[in-house]
Amino acid sequence: MKKQIIFAFLAFSLVCSAQEPLPPIGFWREHLPYNSAIDVAASPGLIYCATPYSLFAVHKDDRSIDRLSRVTGLSETGISAICYDNANNKLLIAYTNSNIDILYNNVVRNIPDIKRDNIAGNKTIYNIYPHAHNYYLSTGLGVIVIDGDRYEVKDSWFIGTGGNPVKVNGFTDDGVFFYAATDEGLKRAPMASSNLSDHRNWEVLSGIDNLPPGACNNVMVAGGKLLLQKNDTIYQRGTTAWSPLYTDGFSFLSVSVTGGILQLCEQQNAIGRVVFLNPTGSVSRIIAQVAPVSLPRKALLDNNEPWIADQYGGLSHFNASGVYEQYKPNSPEATASGQLVVENGVFHAAAGAVNDAWNYLYNGNGIFNFENGTWENINRYRFPVLDTLLDVITLAVDKATGTVWAGSYGGGLLHIKPGPSFEIFKQATLGAAIGDPGSYRVGGLCFDQQNNLWVANYGAAQPLRVRKPDGTWLAFSPPFLLAENATAQLLADDLRHIWIVSPKGNGLLCYDPGSSLESIGDDHWRLYGAGTGNGNLPS
Repeated sequence: MKKQIIFAFLAFSLVCSAQEPLPPIGFWREHLPYNSAIDVAASPGLIYCATPYSLFAVHKDDRSIDRLSRVTGLSETGISAICYDNANNKLLIAYTNSNIDILYNNVVRNIPDIKRDNIAGNKTIYNIYPHAHNYYLSTGLGVIVIDGDRYEVKDSWFIGTGGNPVKVNGFTDDGVFFYAATDEGLKRAPMASSNLSDHRNWEVLSGIDNLPPGACNNVMVAGGKLLLQKNDTIYQRGTTAWSPLYTDGFSFLSVSVTGGILQLCEQQNAIGRVVFLNPTGSVSRIIAQVAPVSLPRKALLDNNEPWIADQYGGLSHFNASGVYEQYKPNSPEATASGQLVVENGVFHAAAGAVNDAWNYLYNGNGIFNFENGTWENINRYRFPVLDTLLDVITLAVDKATGTVWAGSYGGGLLHIKPGPSFEIFKQATLGAAIGDPGSYRVGGLCFDQQNNLWVANYGAAQPLRVRKPDGTWLAFSPPFLLAENATAQLLADDLRHIWIVSPKGNGLLCYDPGSSLESIGDDHWRLYGAGTGNGNLPS
């Protein structure tokens, strides 16, 4: 009979994101996103958590947090996988560009061989398997062996049909054979073989002994059993044949061995959960219906207590009483690709961007504010009223009130007031983009010395707008034929001139509103571009 313990941790939680002191002048500190966790590993004293950008480590004794990044000696930013080798007390870090670091005794040793190799194909590192003093990397090319003592690539095994590259998704051994879960199926070779780089020494097991043919996702050994993940089913190797061990209707996000049992990170209909499965197929426990677990990427057991890396919930620790602690070092929730503004000791960053053709990217990460050593994230995920304000690319601060204005490329203009509370401007004040009537595109913002807020209303019939301090609005049309009526970054100079970047190859606009904003009779415009007599811009 299967025993199942379902923890619905709804009663109590503790979020650990303490403010950290800023470094002194002359020293660097990174501000990378830490809310998205993709992998987790445990050493005797630390729990390491990987994000798509960097690492942090939680001390088991006092729950303090260390950040590990390029500032502290790592070689790269993007991480694809981590693995702690308990036998040798080393942390292997694989990056998305195939570079590798090994952290040992607080010293980082870099192995750039795979990154530098000009071999064509997918060099992504998907999984890491430590054995003896070697690390077996499951990559898009095959198996790459790292010598953990010499800190170098030891061998490369291209075990696809005919010796061609094949994506390897997982790797293990049972003491006699090495096993590789590949896109061509499960393969094995004798560990004692003298030439494992020869594909002919690898036997294909899929398609025989009741094991279905085709790609498989991972292969593991737990409780003395050889186990295989194929899609959303776990198979076990019996005495003479394979048989299904476990499936539950959920989609498997990751499957691995931890504490002698399996962890299954799963999702179904936007519901995430983690299942801990005994090698016999019985469920040890399920963690579900809890805030930090919505898209779990990896889980482990340390001292029989779960640690879960979640794509949206950071790193969480669960104890036997049903209490969880959530670890998310205070940080912006994503990278900042838009405008950066500093005013009155507060740093503001826009997270959005557009592509080179000035099309949407559907970025919903909003705005990040940094004040007194603490980050505040303002976006649609925290404030549903902002659900239509995607691609925030431009910012301006009202010096009279200290409030922030943010421009969304398609969602209009946002005024952020203390609280925070929000005021959104669209069709009543802005013009829709020609040919895209539901799109209110703000490409640039600035205040002039009279505290007028100028708005680049990209694509509208009147692509330049201004909001006066009394709240009234005016709209202007340049006397030039501009591709897409494109207006973007704005700047007001000391002579009350408004400088306007006009992308799509148009050039640089300068607008002099004259002595009265309301009167267009004293307005002057100039369009600068390439060529002598036209501004002679280089492009």
